Amino acid sequence: MSRHAAISVFLVLFVATIATANIPGNGVRKAVGKVDDPALAALGARQVWSVFAPDPNQVVGKIAVRFTYRDGSTSTWRVPRGGPLVHGYEDYRWLKLAENVARSQTAAAGLLVWAARHKAEPKPLARADLIRSVYDVAPPGEPRAQRGRTDTGVLLSLKAPG
Repeated sequence: MSRHAAISVFLVLFVATIATANIPGNGVRKAVGKVDDPALAALGARQVWSVFAPDPNQVVGKIAVRFTYRDGSTSTWRVPRGGPLVHGYEDYRWLKLAENVARSQTAAAGLLVWAARHKAEPKPLARADLIRSVYDVAPPGEPRAQRGRTDTGVLLSLKAPG
């Protein structure tokens, strides 16, 4: 068997293992679980969702960067949100960054500097503020309108030299 064929067989088996591991329902899961569980664990591809079940997040945090320019105008960059299909993976990366920014001064400073360099309009910048909005999640079964009050504040500021 050639090297390319071996890699192809491995990839097909890997994708099949991932697919069967994520099929809902006990019948298929029980039938293939004895085979795919060790394989996924060995490859580091096992998804363990139970860690989120006991203590789900009770608050939602959003971040944005507000730019104030020397001419007095302002603009705002918000964490991008995509569509429901493929963009969910990209959205997750941004949401995870927002979560880390709230916990780490280093991550907050890094995001603020990056946004000032790449997302500000091409005119002299006076200040950039990293803004965080937080609200409580609505109780299960309740409409979104039942969520808590939104608290918004400046997490970190960057003043342009000069």
